[in-house]
Amino acid sequence: MKKYILLLFGLILLVPLTAQNYRWEIRIGDSHTKEYFNAMAECYDQGYKVLTWKGNSNGGGTVLKTDKNGNLLYEKIFDHLDGQFSFTTIAEDSLGNFYAGGFFAYNKSLPFVMKFNSCGEQVWCKYVRHGFSGGVMDLVINKNNQLITLLDFSSGDTGDQIYLAAFDLDGNELWKNAYAKKIDYPLITNPTALNLLDHNDEYYITGYVYWPYPDDPDHVYQRQLFIGITRTFKEKFMVPFYALDSIWGKAYNCIPINDSVIMGVGLRRYYSSRDITILSFVGIDGTEIGYNQILNEQIGPNINNNFIHDIVRIDDSLFLAAAPFGEDLYVNPVGELVIDTAGNIYKIKSLPNTQNKPTIIKTTDNEYLIGTNIKTGNDLDIYLYKNDEHLQSAPYDTTLRVYDSLCPHQIESGIIDLTECLVVTDIEELPGPEEYYESIRHIPIKVHPNPVKDGRLTLEFENTQHHQNMQLRCYDSFGRQLHSQKIYKGQQETKLDVSGWSAGIYVAVMYSNGGACGKVKFVVE
Repeated sequence: MKKYILLLFGLILLVPLTAQNYRWEIRIGDSHTKEYFNAMAECYDQGYKVLTWKGNSNGGGTVLKTDKNGNLLYEKIFDHLDGQFSFTTIAEDSLGNFYAGGFFAYNKSLPFVMKFNSCGEQVWCKYVRHGFSGGVMDLVINKNNQLITLLDFSSGDTGDQIYLAAFDLDGNELWKNAYAKKIDYPLITNPTALNLLDHNDEYYITGYVYWPYPDDPDHVYQRQLFIGITRTFKEKFMVPFYALDSIWGKAYNCIPINDSVIMGVGLRRYYSSRDITILSFVGIDGTEIGYNQILNEQIGPNINNNFIHDIVRIDDSLFLAAAPFGEDLYVNPVGELVIDTAGNIYKIKSLPNTQNKPTIIKTTDNEYLIGTNIKTGNDLDIYLYKNDEHLQSAPYDTTLRVYDSLCPHQIESGIIDLTECLVVTDIEELPGPEEYYESIRHIPIKVHPNPVKDGRLTLEFENTQHHQNMQLRCYDSFGRQLHSQKIYKGQQETKLDVSGWSAGIYVAVMYSNGGACGKVKFVVE
């Protein structure tokens, strides 16, 4: 039997009177089932979408939608006859469409990315094929309305592993590019991508890599990995962090400190297997600035392991971090730390019986939603809770809200069958970003009929969706302008009446932001 346990103690009828006394905590799960928290995002209506995975024979990827207080609105279960979906990342656009990516287990793991409309209905899906298993680790929608996906493949030491692949929001493949390539860094082994940051129109990948210890090229050690990428998607730098020191570990995430420095967060591993948090500082030019640490004894006398998995900014100097920490060397409860860049801890909160790497988002009302798992007997449930910056439970919201207003009908829970979703893109077939952007810089124009005999013609355009402030002008053979009209973004054709024009040769020229970007000649008879 399905269970949704809303831990808001008291009668619901009393919420408007005593809402400030309620704790914002939600458990979601099926009986006798392990359900794994994967990712979450805030929606346009201040509800939340949560990606999960059910670990049973009927399991697979699931999307939950809750209201602002965590009450379940609907659940969509993704089904496929030949495999299972496991989600890793989610994003939503301004129209309420959401995009999810992850792994599809089908013979081997295939990266996938999908689009769903504001009603939770599938719009398109794409799988990305490579010679090796892989998945979509993260995705962002940039200011150009491109869906930039971070892909990671388990190619070992025999091929490129880290890619960015771009799609438009209609699902068209645009380009791909590999980073931290073996041909560029012969000493590199198993670069692994975990997170993608879009900062000031440039991009930063965090993860880990195996890199030789100084003066010992036959032995590699796990290092934090940082990759900087320009706005034209060229690699700026690849940093195996502090490769000349004994900094073993992973960078799970990063956050901008200012316009010139990013801070990575993750773990530093010692020989004793005791992990501690490391805060790594890298300039946007790839300079290794330094690091600070959060030692286990800073958290408590019996703490043997701690590492920050996710972090958001509170204000100019403080950050709220979500981290597992505790007495065990491997699996510990989840909690939060209020810290600064020096590694000082100002507040600590731990949640017993929780486990799994947590995710944290700062909501539009400056509260902090954390997602992870909680043990219930032998089961593992989804656990969501919301705190303020002081790590106090956020108040229950008594505002009357309308959810999913962009969907014209009520959304029902149910199963989405994706068996027919078999659109596969071979990553090697996609152009690189330079080739792609060069191809859309021009607006090809076709004219028919040509020559024009009955006084009417049609001009067809390509790539207008990528341009702004477009104008079509027509000139005669003496350079005199005979026609001008505005062309709209995405417009594919226009018709002209040239019956009053003299017989001769003419040129149609397309301008974008004042510069000519396409032309065609035609003959009027």
